Amino acid sequence: MKKHRESLKIPRLVINSHKSFIRVVEIPAAKKTLLQGNQDFVFLESTADKARYSTLKLQELNAKLKALQEENEHVQKTLSEDLCNQVTSHAESLKQMAVFIG
Repeated sequence: MKKHRESLKIPRLVINSHKSFIRVVEIPAAKKTLLQGNQDFVFLESTADKARYSTLKLQELNAKLKALQEENEHVQKTLSEDLCNQVTSHAESLKQMAVFIG
């Protein structure tokens, strides 16, 4: 990013989260013309004060991030189901202990 920031003379060139595109490069909208014709950046959208772009590397990283997020969700679901099954399998003995203690 520093290389692009310096070569394009864009002081604020950042990678930010965005709900639709996961991670995007954001620049001030006023600097948008500096990226026209630059094949390293793919224009996605703009707002009144920001222009959002992606790059090939960023798209690759977004795909990896999405795969890791999906894997994480699967692992968490599996752990939750295992925990529920363990508690359920001991429900009767837990109930008897509670009656005995209470």
